[in-house]
Amino acid sequence: MLQTGRILGRSGLKQSFDDDGRVIVELFRNCVCGSTMMDSFNNRRETSREGTLRRERFSELIELLLGEGMTRDVAHFELLKVLRGEQSDILRMLPRIY
Repeated sequence: MLQTGRILGRSGLKQSFDDDGRVIVELFRNCVCGSTMMDSFNNRRETSREGTLRRERFSELIELLLGEGMTRDVAHFELLKVLRGEQSDILRMLPRIY
């Protein structure tokens, strides 16, 4: 995989199902030889109702931060820091949003 590259214009990730109906993630990469390779991985995403609600709340927080002028990448990175128990000086400087 060292000399493979992303599929241009796409993430290269696709949700699929294994033979037992469980959700998996397929990763597609382009080889320098011109072939497209695919490998599959277990899905780490929590698929319960609670997991879905957490992802929705995370998306809402991202949108709030975008409204404050933050880029999506910075908002995502800073929210993940807080979720890991780390400090976010950037988020600390924002006014409280209720």
